Amino acid sequence: MSASNLPACPTELSSLEINYAACIHRDGNLLFLGSSIDGLMVVDITDPVNPVILDSVGMRSPQSIDTHAGLAYVSNLWTGLSIVDYSNPHELATLSTTELPYWHCGQVSYRHGFVYIVVDTEGVAILDVADPYAPQFAHLVPESPNITDATVHEDHLYVLDAGIHLYSLTDPDGPIQLDNEPYPICGSSIEGGTDLLCSYNFWGQVCMSLIQDPVHPVPYAGFEISSRVQDVSFGHELFAAVSDDQWELVPLGVAEETRTGARIPMDHGRSILLDDGLLFVTDLHALHVYDVSCDLAPLAWFAISPSSFEYGDTCTLDAGSSSDLESADSLIQVRWDLDNDGVHDTEWSTERVLTTRFDTIGDTLATLQVRSANGATSTCTRRLPVGANPAIELVITPEEGTTATTFTFDASGTMDPDDPERELRFYWYFNYPEGPDGPDSLDVVTHRFTEPGDYPLRLRVFDAENRYSSVTDTIHVEPLTVTRPV
Repeated sequence: MSASNLPACPTELSSLEINYAACIHRDGNLLFLGSSIDGLMVVDITDPVNPVILDSVGMRSPQSIDTHAGLAYVSNLWTGLSIVDYSNPHELATLSTTELPYWHCGQVSYRHGFVYIVVDTEGVAILDVADPYAPQFAHLVPESPNITDATVHEDHLYVLDAGIHLYSLTDPDGPIQLDNEPYPICGSSIEGGTDLLCSYNFWGQVCMSLIQDPVHPVPYAGFEISSRVQDVSFGHELFAAVSDDQWELVPLGVAEETRTGARIPMDHGRSILLDDGLLFVTDLHALHVYDVSCDLAPLAWFAISPSSFEYGDTCTLDAGSSSDLESADSLIQVRWDLDNDGVHDTEWSTERVLTTRFDTIGDTLATLQVRSANGATSTCTRRLPVGANPAIELVITPEEGTTATTFTFDASGTMDPDDPERELRFYWYFNYPEGPDGPDSLDVVTHRFTEPGDYPLRLRVFDAENRYSSVTDTIHVEPLTVTRPV
């Protein structure tokens, strides 16, 4: 993509009077705005030239919005989390408001029945929202006084303090911290979108990383925009930011010396959202809708299912999320290079899901090439960890005992079939689901149980690719019987 692809002046389609909307979220043809005066508002954008307010519900200082299955999850600056039913967008209904013991609640994200809210500088509050009428506080991670921001993207939580810390959200027992490589950091705020992560600051410094593999981020772009940044939004091709007195659009994927963008003056900009060729931006008094569609290269991206797999197993490579602003989905074509040798293993096809298997242990690079209706192409290369889960061998000595017994748990026979010399991480749960006591690099540990009973034991072992295996057992502990001499 060249800088000339970017229109010199995006076209404003409409302006809708809305007071001080500090956050924006889109779900299909519905746009959600959080206003400190009007609360949560739902706007029909089926026709972006004529947006229509459908309904609003009062709440105090909305800060962030996420949606799932007809429910809106809204963080409020002072009161915590509100859950609103918008299954009928003409008649919003607040199901619950959960107060949290924190001074400031910020970015909110929903994943797998849980809501994640950035709170103060404390960390991320996690709430179980399986019952939207009665959310339950589940965890606070990490418990650190230095957190400045956090974001959730797909199945990972990214937490920013002096660095970016990565957590997996796939374990039902709670987030598990992963050993990620360092991310480039430009500031105290982060945002996730598509397969990119952005770190930025108030003064306009921006660092972007490609997170196709979150453990191994790849620098994507770094540049400066205007200062006094309030909010950002981005995709592979374009980056948008709003500040106090303007919003600006920056093309990505071009050399910095040729990068030119568009800047539009505005009155006290607040929030911005770039989505599917449209840009939504708010100031003190209105929502503005712009057409920013350009003749850009298509977005190339594919999902891997399962995310890690053993050699010989089948896996699915799904390029269904690849898209192009100017092409109908039915006209987008793909082809695959399954060993990244520069020779494509499939022909061009509109079928975007490929089932295949890899018969060699080790990391494999697979490349997807996407072609739009007008012939523009893009590629995406992802690392596929082809391997095996750790093989656990656990010996418990003795098998049962009393409250005076010191039990030995020996997992020293555990190995990583991919590389027997590679270090493993051991998580010991001596009264599951309490714990874990770790992560502990020790494969042999001892433990005493102070009360009699049956204790559920679980051991989880992770390898360097964060594949894991687990074993369970039950430890029977009798009370200590003291025999007095006759």
